[in-house]
Amino acid sequence: QQAELDKPALDNKQVYLEMIKKMQDRSLYFASMAHIDAYQKSYGSSPEIQRLYADALRATGQQDAAEKQYRQLLSTTEAAAAWHGLGLLAAQRGDSINAISHLRESNRRDPTNAMVLSDLSYALLYDGDRAAARIPLMQAVELAPDNRKVISNLALFFLLSNETAKACLLYTSDAADERSSV
Repeated sequence: QQAELDKPALDNKQVYLEMIKKMQDRSLYFASMAHIDAYQKSYGSSPEIQRLYADALRATGQQDAAEKQYRQLLSTTEAAAAWHGLGLLAAQRGDSINAISHLRESNRRDPTNAMVLSDLSYALLYDGDRAAARIPLMQAVELAPDNRKVISNLALFFLLSNETAKACLLYTSDAADERSSV
């Protein structure tokens, strides 16, 4: 009985937050928005939950609301993520100048975030600046070598650099890895 009493209680708040994050990792953004509302009713708000809500707004096509939410987070602990979200919104709108600027600011605040580096690299590639895209992309690859989005951006970089064999090798090895894991 004493061992049961000494065991730390599960932190339901943290468990719920992790569940919401996993929903978003699986692209269940509409459902995550409902759970974010329920979470806030039970546990209140925080910059992190507000950022998750902004991400869900962006992913569900509610760009104006997402932008407003991200801007409210620029002076919080979630500022790097908010700049990332603003960069993604600008990219969705075809505004490469602001996309690159916002993604660079996010990278400045969180220099080891592989997804920011990968998105910055993609924005630079989209803008036609292959040389500038190389460094953040290679950093992203080394920080997250198994991330499909990062590897896809690396393949795109190789294709745009006329290194088709390297791009094909990435897709071939990725497909082989996927078949072996089934």
